[in-house]
Amino acid sequence: MISGALLLDKDYQLNDFLSKRVLRILPPFIFWSLIYVFYDAFILGSKSYEFFEFLNLLINKLLHGSQYHLSFIYTLLGLYLFIPILIKWIKHVNKKEIRYFLIIWSFTILFATSNFNKFLPKIELMNFSGFLGYMVLGYYLSKLKPIKKYKLIFLFSMGVIFTILITYSLTKEASNFNGSYYWYLTPNVLVSSAAIFLFFKDIVNDAPQKYDSAFAIVYNTAKKHKEALNVLSRLSNIDGYRDTASYNKQLYTAYLGLGKPLEAKKYATK
Repeated sequence: MISGALLLDKDYQLNDFLSKRVLRILPPFIFWSLIYVFYDAFILGSKSYEFFEFLNLLINKLLHGSQYHLSFIYTLLGLYLFIPILIKWIKHVNKKEIRYFLIIWSFTILFATSNFNKFLPKIELMNFSGFLGYMVLGYYLSKLKPIKKYKLIFLFSMGVIFTILITYSLTKEASNFNGSYYWYLTPNVLVSSAAIFLFFKDIVNDAPQKYDSAFAIVYNTAKKHKEALNVLSRLSNIDGYRDTASYNKQLYTAYLGLGKPLEAKKYATK
């Protein structure tokens, strides 16, 4: 959403965009991916590798992800490749047409959930689905007038409360933890994300460059703090989910979603 607010309002030449944005992400991403591959293979792992065996492992990890917390970079890269096309579209549509896209995108999110997908008509809506909608939403929300903070806090709280209740209900029904509504493409996460975005957008609206500072801090944090979260998971034990990928991901999401925006704001104001 931050990328959509920052990038879709600008006019880039294709080569300039790819060199300034995509290539800006790749070097640190590859560097930290290699660090994690070597760390997992030779520090944590006990297996010895032949050269070509390790080379195959290395290529596989780089192509498909060396750690779960770097998976969003692959999504971001895919979105960045489409941004030059999206910019052209944004410049030739009005607010009504953007709302039209966002309404259909929201329905794809709603009907993709297990409770509503049986009501989805057999209409192909793939072109309206996925994380691309968050970028368009970020651009659209960045143009709105300020909204009362208590309304945004209410919306965020409703999203969180719904997440808690539906997760509890599905987990109890299945007698096993069900975190399907933790996924980013769910209506509850959509509502909470939009509320948080609008809340902080109004705070830093007078200095758009602060978004870049926030993105830089979150991006670098995402690459470096997996081991810190592993320590947190070892020190805690909630319902027996110690050291699981699911619980680690919950900690990581909470850390980025709540802790880092506050840190980003602190650094951005210096």
